[in-house]
Amino acid sequence: MQRGASSFSRPPADPAFSGRPHDRDRGKPRRHAGRWQHRHPWSAQRHCHRPRGERRHVTLLSGEAFFEVTPDASRPFVVAAGGVDVTVLGTAFNVALSADTTAVELAHGSVRVAPGQAGGQPGATLTPGETVVVDRGTGAMQKETIALDDIAAWRNGQIFVNDATIGSVVERLRRYHRAWISLPDAALAAQRVTGLYDLRDPDRALRALVQPYGGQVHEISPYLRVVSRL
Repeated sequence: MQRGASSFSRPPADPAFSGRPHDRDRGKPRRHAGRWQHRHPWSAQRHCHRPRGERRHVTLLSGEAFFEVTPDASRPFVVAAGGVDVTVLGTAFNVALSADTTAVELAHGSVRVAPGQAGGQPGATLTPGETVVVDRGTGAMQKETIALDDIAAWRNGQIFVNDATIGSVVERLRRYHRAWISLPDAALAAQRVTGLYDLRDPDRALRALVQPYGGQVHEISPYLRVVSRL
């Protein structure tokens, strides 16, 4: 595994992103109707409140969130993320939504992940320490193992990626950087990486991400970074 920077055991002093407006409470754990939720500061959600006895439902519109759900067999808890349904009875898990994929990481308990794409693979049941990435365009699912400490690492100021494209990691790093990150090199963006990157220093994380593949980070201004192999 490539590690972009040293690990940290405590969360950042401010979970919001430098230089951007934010709601400081969005990075803090909250309790909602039988579940604890640690919501990423740049996530967006829609809650569906149903009558007692019916299933509990949350739609993740963007970003990612970590949920810890109180067991209740009579009221399943469902997270919908980009057409992918994650159904649980009692567990702790992370859901991350990117432009093309939905990723689920399971800390404990059990979840069922089902892609909505017609013709996609059958749904997958995860056990603790497993993650699955669903390609929402094709319905294809890639299931891997993950260290429990790396699940929802963003809560501790890090991100862990496993066999992800550089382009998808750059998409995530943009949430933490005050500057826009441009990656016009499609071939570089398609390279795949596994690593743990430190979000306290997004420029350092970006360099650690692209330099092994010949990429350079050019600081055009305080508000623009361009990544290229020139």
